[in-house]
Amino acid sequence: MILSSLIENLGLPLVAGDGGLELSDLTDDSRRVSEGCLFIARDTGDDRWKTFAADAIERGAAALVVPEAIEVPPGVGLVVGAGEGSGPIDQRLAGRLSARFFGEPAKRLKLIGITGTNGKTTVATLSQYLLNAAGMKCGLIGTVTIDHGSSEGPLTAELTTPGAIDLHRHFVEMVKHGCGACAMEVSSHALDQGRVDGLEFEVAVFTNLTQDHLDYHGTMENYAAAKAKLLGLLSESGVAVVNCEDEGLKLIELSSVEQDVVLSAVADERGHADASAWPSEMTASGSSAKFEGRWDAFDANLPLTGDYNLMNALQALTAAFALVPNAKCDWAQSIANCPPVPGRLERVQTSTAEVHGECPSVLVDYAHTPDALSTVLKTVHPLTKGKLICVFGCGGDRDRTKRPKMAAAVAEVADVLFLTSDNPRTEDPRQILSDTEAGVPRGKREALTVEIDRAMAIESAILRATANDTVLIAGKGHEDYQILGNEKIHFDDREQAAAALAKWVEQHDS
Repeated sequence: MILSSLIENLGLPLVAGDGGLELSDLTDDSRRVSEGCLFIARDTGDDRWKTFAADAIERGAAALVVPEAIEVPPGVGLVVGAGEGSGPIDQRLAGRLSARFFGEPAKRLKLIGITGTNGKTTVATLSQYLLNAAGMKCGLIGTVTIDHGSSEGPLTAELTTPGAIDLHRHFVEMVKHGCGACAMEVSSHALDQGRVDGLEFEVAVFTNLTQDHLDYHGTMENYAAAKAKLLGLLSESGVAVVNCEDEGLKLIELSSVEQDVVLSAVADERGHADASAWPSEMTASGSSAKFEGRWDAFDANLPLTGDYNLMNALQALTAAFALVPNAKCDWAQSIANCPPVPGRLERVQTSTAEVHGECPSVLVDYAHTPDALSTVLKTVHPLTKGKLICVFGCGGDRDRTKRPKMAAAVAEVADVLFLTSDNPRTEDPRQILSDTEAGVPRGKREALTVEIDRAMAIESAILRATANDTVLIAGKGHEDYQILGNEKIHFDDREQAAAALAKWVEQHDS
C-alpha cells in the first residue's frame, strides 16, 4: 500500500517525503522495523519516542508517523499525528492504520469478545471448540495461545489481548486459513487503551467482575467502566451474554444496551436467566447438567468440574449458538468432548504415580485473584477425601490491596497453606510475603508455612501430603516462567509438581 492511501482522510499531514512511497509493512516497535516499513511512534509522554524513531530510521523505515515534526533523511516520509482529526498517536490510531493497511481483515470474521476478571480463557477456548464442532472454523486469541487455524498449530501468547497492529496481523492469518470467526479474550487494559477500538463484535461475553488490576484502574468503578466499553463495540445485531449471578457486573449498566442481552446462570432458582445450566452431579473428573437456552434443552456431561466451569461452558455455548443457530450439531456431544484448558485445574501426573496407584491429587490452576482462589478451592474441597493443601503467592508490581484478601480466601477453605513467591518482578519478595501473610487469621497461622522459594514450597507441600490429600498449586497455571526483577526465567509449576510427585511415590514405595 502507498503512504498517501494509508493516511487519507485520517487528519495526518505528510510534511516530508513522497506520498507515493510503497510500504512493505507497519509496526509500532522499532525493533521490528524492516526495510520499507512504516514506523508508528506512539506518544510516550516524553522524548523517548524520538529515540525509537531514530532506531527505526537506522533499520530502514520508509516512513514514520510521529507526534511532532523531526529531522529525517531525504526520501523518508514523515507524517505528523496528534493533529486535528487524528487524535493522539496511540493504540487507537495504530488500529485504524493497521486495519486499512491489512485490508480490514476483521470485517471478514465474526468476532466473539470475552471479558471479565476470571474465566475468559476457558470461555474463549470452549467457544472456539464448539464453533469448530458446529462447522464454523474459528480462530482463538487469548492468554495461553493464539490459533490461526493453521496446520502448524497454535502460537504461544504474550499478552491476553495483543496490541492493535498485531491483532490485525492475526486476523489476516485467520482469514488466510479459512476461519469465519474468532473467539478472543478482551482485557480491561486493551479496552482502556483502545487496542480493540474500531472492531465490531457479534457477541460480547461478560464472565464476572471481581477485584483485580486496581494498580492500573485505581477503583472498581474505573475497572467496570473499562470492561463496559466492550458493549459499545457490539454490532447492531450483536448479542451480549452476561452472567446475571455476578454482583460485580451490576456495576455495568445494561439498561441502555439496544442489542440483544442474554442473561446466564447456573441453577437459576430465581428464574432471571435466559440461559441456564442445572447441575445434577459433580465429580473430580467433571460435571453433569441440563443446558437450557434458545436451543432445545439437553443433558450433557462436561469434562470440567465446578459450577464456575458450568457457567463457562454455558456462556461459550450461548455465544456459539448466537453465531450458528441453525447448525446441525449435537451440542450435547460437543460439550462432552470439550478439551481441557492448560493450567486450569490441570491434573499433574507422572508415570511412576500411575504405576503406584494411590497418591495425592495434585492440581495446577491459574487462580490469582481473591475470588478465583475462593471459587476453585470451594470446588475442590468437597471432592477431597483428606486435607486440602494450597500453594499460592502474589505477583509483584501489581495491586497490593488484594494480597491479604487472597490469603484470607485461601485460609477460609484450605486446611494447609504454603505461602510462596509468584512473579515478584522488581519488588522485594519478602515484602510481598509479609503483605500477603497479614490476611491469614490468627487461628490459621499454625497451618501456614512461608517458603520464599516456589520450587521448594511446591515440593514441601506435595511431600507432606497423604494419598487422600489434594494439593492445589495456584497462581501461575499455564505459565512456564517466573519473573525475578526484570528477568524471565524458566519455571513451570507442572514440571516442579511432577518431579515432587515422583519423589513422593519413591518415598512411599520404599
